[in-house]
Formats: sequence, structure tokens, C-alpha cells
Amino acid sequence: MQTMTRRCPQNTNNKLSQMFILIAFALLVTGCAIASASARTYTVQPGDTLAKIASAHDTTIDRLVELNQETYPSLATNPGAIEVGWKLEVPGSSGGIQVTVKKTPSLGSGPTATPMDQDAFEMEVVRLVNEERIKAGLAPLEVDPGLMQFARERSEDMVERSYFSHRDPVTGADLTPGAGENVTKLLATNMFTDQSARRALSNWTRSTDHRANILSNISTKTGVGVAVGDTYVIVTQIFDH
Repeated sequence: MQTMTRRCPQNTNNKLSQMFILIAFALLVTGCAIASASARTYTVQPGDTLAKIASAHDTTIDRLVELNQETYPSLATNPGAIEVGWKLEVPGSSGGIQVTVKKTPSLGSGPTATPMDQDAFEMEVVRLVNEERIKAGLAPLEVDPGLMQFARERSEDMVERSYFSHRDPVTGADLTPGAGENVTKLLATNMFTDQSARRALSNWTRSTDHRANILSNISTKTGVGVAVGDTYVIVTQIFDH
């Protein structure tokens, strides 16, 4: 019985090898081009908010948080706290197809926010303020139901009439009652959490006048009230003797 073995010429093998190399190189270049097209960054400028950046790039706040929380862990709990100079990844596309990258948060990326209702959030702000006073050697403030109600009405008024001030936007009258008033505005994402309450306190303690209200040795009572706007939350704290 005769047998026959077919052998490919040596130059054919070489051509096949070269072809495979070219194909692999082409796939690598294409992959790099797609990655480059989808990985766009935006540098945060003065006056920017996450809502403003999301609107400019036709996306949502939640999407920006998802894309950037691994690099900036605080976004997951305090999306309102962006800083000038941060380089945020924004959604990109290649050939009209949206490229979505699902990132898995790394271990130790930051504390997990604890959700709470509006009443609990207001009391958490009071607790944090009193914690700050105790650290400074001052007595904690007593929660006054009347001041709690008035603080919420002040926040609701700012939301309903679209202003953010201690003064009436029409008459210019000073609306600060009692011994003082602190107000701050937070983004509505994850609006009622312990971390958002800490953000409110942080905003106040970084201001000389607001911190002076918190650490006043003549105040004995307080009330905190919040109101929710379309994309933000107003937090008001009232102090009294």
C-alpha cells in the first residue's frame, strides 16, 4: 500500500505566518482606537457642578459617579463635592455605539452611606453639630421643636421661591432669626444619608461665620430643617438662646 503525505511549500507557511501577524496587529490597533475614542476626560473648572458637567456631555449625574467613583471615592456618597482640577471620565462613543465600562469598586474605596428619612437626616445634622461643640468644650444644643419647624419652613421657602440667602429676595429684609442661621445646598443624589449630613457640617465648618454660629457660647437651642428642590437639597440650621 502506498501512502502519500502532502507538504506545504516553505514559502506558503511564511506567507500564512505573515498574514496572521498583520491580522493581529490590525486588531490591536483597532482596539486601541476604540479605547481611545471611548476614554474621554474633562477637567473640572471653577463654577462647575456635577449636574452642569452631566448636562454638557449629555449624560446623568449617576453615570458620572459610576465612571469616576473608583478614582474619586467621595463621589459615591457626596457627588456635590467636586474640586477644581479633577479629571473626570465622561461617556464617549466609537462609530456611534456607546461604550459602557462597568467598574467594580475596589475594597476600601470609602465608607458606605447609610440612607435615612428626612426626620432622621435633620436629627443627624443636629447630632454632628453637637459633636463638634463637645469637641470644642461647649455644651450640646437642645433640640427645640419650634425651631425645627421654622428651619424646615425656611428651607421650603428657598426652594419654592428659588433663592439661596439669609435675606428676602424681594424686600431684602434679613430673615435670620434668633442667634443665627446656617444654610447650605447639597446635590439631591443620595440626598438623605449620614455622609450627606457630614457634607453639610463640612460646608459650614469651612466658613468662618458659619463655624462661629456652631461654636457660639451663647446659643442653647437649635433646629434643623431641609427641603428638596429639583436637583438639590437646602439644609437650614437655626440657633437661639
